[in-house]
Amino acid sequence: ALRNAWEITSSMQFGPVATNDYINKLDTWPVNLGAIDAFRTAPGLPELVDIEGLPNDQRGFHALEYILYGVDGNRTHGDLSDRDRRTMEKLGQHFLKITQEIYTAWTVGKNSYYNEIVYTKNGSTTFKSNKDFFNTIVEGMNTNCKNLVIKNLGAPYDAIDSAAVESPFSNMSMKDIIDNMSSLKNVYTGRFKGSTGYGIKDVIKDKNSGLASKLDTRITAVDSALNAIKMPLDSAI
Repeated sequence: ALRNAWEITSSMQFGPVATNDYINKLDTWPVNLGAIDAFRTAPGLPELVDIEGLPNDQRGFHALEYILYGVDGNRTHGDLSDRDRRTMEKLGQHFLKITQEIYTAWTVGKNSYYNEIVYTKNGSTTFKSNKDFFNTIVEGMNTNCKNLVIKNLGAPYDAIDSAAVESPFSNMSMKDIIDNMSSLKNVYTGRFKGSTGYGIKDVIKDKNSGLASKLDTRITAVDSALNAIKMPLDSAI
């Protein structure tokens, strides 16, 4: 559930998420399997402070994914040691702490990122104009697109390397990508989990209806192409 929440907001990972390096703390890929295995087999049971002291490639979503599923996706409950289970528990606490920090940065106090957005061009220190805010939103969408094309799909496809796909241990790579596209469409259309508002599409449509139609067509084409991949992404690669 947390992974889904993270991926469907991937076009909005600017502001506190970016400036406080939460992206890398939560979602660094690839991970260092050798170092994770060394940590798993060390003596004793880890505490949260031990997890927080690890490099980013040993403490994010994909570190937890690897411990839980194993490199081939076949790890069972019986394969997990007490230290494995304790490590996963502390990783969960690490994720909870970070998501609470993100929520606080967005919502708490007069200098919250939410207020910076609300008071765009009217006292915001981050967004001096509407254009500043629109540029930030569009750049978030653009970064999401680049990640999809270059990292999630391009890197494994160009290398013909199934191990290069993201979320390979759980076979969740395609779901990640489809969630990423959902994030893009949420920002573009102004719709999120049943809520409806104005999106970037409305701005474009007002200025250039032909471009809005072109983008609609391309988004539909991407959706069709992704939905045509029926097998796990590593197998498709």
